[in-house]
Amino acid sequence: MFAKFRQLPVLVQVIIILLIDALVGEIAISHIAAHFLSGTLGITVYKLLVLALILALNAFLLHQHIALGRLQWLTAIILLVILLAETGLAVHHITLRHYGYAVLIGVLAAITEEPLFRGMAFGALLQHWQGKHRVRNAVLVSSLFFSLFHLVNLANQNLAGTVNQMIQVFGMGILLAALYLRSGTLLAPMALHFFVDFSGVLLHHGGVLHNARFSVTTMSVAIIFYLIYAGIGLWVIKAQPAAHRNQLLAKLQQSGIPEDAHDSQN
Repeated sequence: MFAKFRQLPVLVQVIIILLIDALVGEIAISHIAAHFLSGTLGITVYKLLVLALILALNAFLLHQHIALGRLQWLTAIILLVILLAETGLAVHHITLRHYGYAVLIGVLAAITEEPLFRGMAFGALLQHWQGKHRVRNAVLVSSLFFSLFHLVNLANQNLAGTVNQMIQVFGMGILLAALYLRSGTLLAPMALHFFVDFSGVLLHHGGVLHNARFSVTTMSVAIIFYLIYAGIGLWVIKAQPAAHRNQLLAKLQQSGIPEDAHDSQN
């Protein structure tokens, strides 16, 4: 069965993996965990089980190498400055409990979503697709999947809030993929993903999207954030020196993972 799976086009493999994670992880496991556990313990157990599911899907089905390595010292310093700045901006609006909850949500989101969408989905598409536009196509398609995946949030927030979130997440996915491509390590997009969720919970206590409404203002804000994220992401890709532009691709191709399926993508 596993051999037949790996004979499928890589795009189909990625879609199946994401559907399994959405149905089993984000719907079934989350509901079971919420039934038996509550509060932060329930969220933690659910996310850790989802992480185990993601790692199992990669080990048995996709076999996608995920590049992990040390962050450059300058990148680490910049991320630390961002963390301190976000904490300083929100210090008058939070309690220690809110701060701890924000850290937890940021960490859990980063360690589950980044291995799945950047490590597995983007990495597999980048490695197996061919053509001069392979990078662009892999970035856009994996980011679209990242955006669509947030439809599962309809379980706890309204349609307007979910659509606004999906628009912004599409742009954020482009930026996160660009960071993975540029740095050659998944730690970079994981760090940024942590900051985005951490600051969102810190400033809004997680409830800003529950009662959102469709309006010109809210849609405009979502589109503006999308343009900012996507613009920075494209700049990060283009600004990379030509000699290092394929650093991540080289790591993936040297991982020893057999390429069973190749898609021609121009």
